[in-house]
Amino acid sequence: MPCPDPSGQDYSAPKEESNCCSLSRALLNPTTVNYPICGQLLHHRYKIIQVLSSGAFGQIYLAQDTLDPTRAQCAVKYYLSHNTYPHLVKTSRRLFLNEAEFLKRLGVHPQIPQFLNCFEENQGFFLVQEYVAGSSFTQELAIIRHNDPLERSAQVIYFLWDLLLILEFVHRHGIVHGDLKPNNIMRRSKDGKLVLLDFGAAQLLQTPSNHPSKFTTFPSYPGGASPSGYGAAEQLRGKVYPSSDLYGAGIMAIELLTGLEVSHLRHHPKTQKIQWQPWTDTSPPPPYLEPLTQILTRLVEYDPKDRYSNTTAVLKDLEPLRSPAHQALNDRWQGISLNALVPLPKTPKPTAHAAVSDADPLPEQPTPLEQSGVIAHTTAIAELPRLTQESPASTLQLLMRMGIVIGVLNVFAIALGYYALVSAASTDPGEETWQAAQQAIQRGQLREAIALARSIPRDSVRYEQSQAAIQAWQQEWDQAIQLVKATETALATRQWQTVLNTAAQLPDIYYWRQKVHPLVEAARPRAEDEARRLMAQAFRSAQERDFTRALAFLYQISPHTQVGKQVEPKLKEYQEKQDIRAMVKLQSAYDLAMGQQFKGAIAILEDIPPNTRAGAIAQDKIHEYQEKAQVRRQLLAQASP
Repeated sequence: MPCPDPSGQDYSAPKEESNCCSLSRALLNPTTVNYPICGQLLHHRYKIIQVLSSGAFGQIYLAQDTLDPTRAQCAVKYYLSHNTYPHLVKTSRRLFLNEAEFLKRLGVHPQIPQFLNCFEENQGFFLVQEYVAGSSFTQELAIIRHNDPLERSAQVIYFLWDLLLILEFVHRHGIVHGDLKPNNIMRRSKDGKLVLLDFGAAQLLQTPSNHPSKFTTFPSYPGGASPSGYGAAEQLRGKVYPSSDLYGAGIMAIELLTGLEVSHLRHHPKTQKIQWQPWTDTSPPPPYLEPLTQILTRLVEYDPKDRYSNTTAVLKDLEPLRSPAHQALNDRWQGISLNALVPLPKTPKPTAHAAVSDADPLPEQPTPLEQSGVIAHTTAIAELPRLTQESPASTLQLLMRMGIVIGVLNVFAIALGYYALVSAASTDPGEETWQAAQQAIQRGQLREAIALARSIPRDSVRYEQSQAAIQAWQQEWDQAIQLVKATETALATRQWQTVLNTAAQLPDIYYWRQKVHPLVEAARPRAEDEARRLMAQAFRSAQERDFTRALAFLYQISPHTQVGKQVEPKLKEYQEKQDIRAMVKLQSAYDLAMGQQFKGAIAILEDIPPNTRAGAIAQDKIHEYQEKAQVRRQLLAQASP
């Protein structure tokens, strides 16, 4: 499938088969790393056809599933692993396990690659997933930059809508993607839908209340964000929230709207806010541009607390803009036949320069496609040659030669996944029903939501998502009922920290959040007072060098209190000091055991916390010294008269 490899590089089309074996030897030392080769059968099942991509942490292959005749092709990710490179093994295993686990959970969504298999073989890790033909969003951005500003502003709305619906599903399952960028998004050629890729950097969701109030110190990069430009500043500090994904989505939307590359976006030196609004040069501005600008500004706020906290809120603000954006496109395209599309070349030239020449004139008349309204079986977008930095006239010739003439119609119909066409035709009868089901669940009407979801027809793109949602909703509902009861019990028994912790575990559903809101507000002042007392007790214990007890106090503090937001640095500090003291105690036990004082050694070992580095060793030594003490007693008993 055209997805980026673990190093973050992108591939858009299969390389020539003659190059695949040479690519497979491109990394590290081929004498020590066993790369799969073309024709090899992996796991007695997957036959390697060709290399699709190579990167620092592995390769991606197009493979044939020899045991499943219904699935002609699949994508196999190979993560490098060899004993000669222990750090690489550790990184590869983490990426492998991470992506496999998250794809198992999320691959049921029609716009996320389906998990098929994973295994270890020949000192390597392999992840098998659905192969999806298409092109990366990086290529799409390169083409759209040549569009009219008015058209780009409408495209932003449809792009965000499609992407955020996927993110809403991901976040609802308690997962943050953590690496949202154009290389990790592709446009599926068969239906023009976005597909979200590469969950190797994904993490379990951290609650928004854990956001720092303001950033103080973090690695310094130009612009205050990640080196790629798509990662939020908090990610440099190891913090990832749903709003971090929204930041990446916002940056891509700004690229799409302004036509600027991410490297050209500038940040205010003091506030670190992105200064991009002057580049929205649409004149006259469409009515939806100002609210769209406000949405994008909030998406890319420097401080995560100032951003949207969830995708639902963004979608709610985007909803009123969809209709005027569609109307603007209709007005723009007035008089253009949607069926008068120019077909793309079936075999592109090796380079963009070779695709156009003065000696190769453009065809005088376009050839109509089949009367389907959209391209049905032409070349995939992945086969489009990349644009090069040429003069505007040369770029126009290239676009025309590729069949992307007649304004920007073909860009929409092919490269942009029929954004406006799908909206205009309302071809998916399940879309409105799905939105109504989601609104019902937010109101707390579970039965109505399930009934609506069940009524979505099988031919709807929302069908699989809705059927998966039914089970998820039922599980969340049962869990929410128990959590509300537990919150009420905690409040009645004056367990203030537990009230906040339990309420925070509720699903992100308005009905349940409102139900516990008065309970949380009643407990919060007392929880804050209690948290301050626990923090003071932790400080006193630390001064007495009793870090185990100090940690016990800190663990009781809810992270959903103001004090709790400051606990993490102290937790790390005390854990390190506890670890050091545990190692000192372990050495003391060794010294006593050397002198045959096993009873004293065991007493020290039993005092070592099991969650320290010395803890596991201590448990083994306790058994060892107990046996040695028993033997010593027997020898002494035999030696006595």
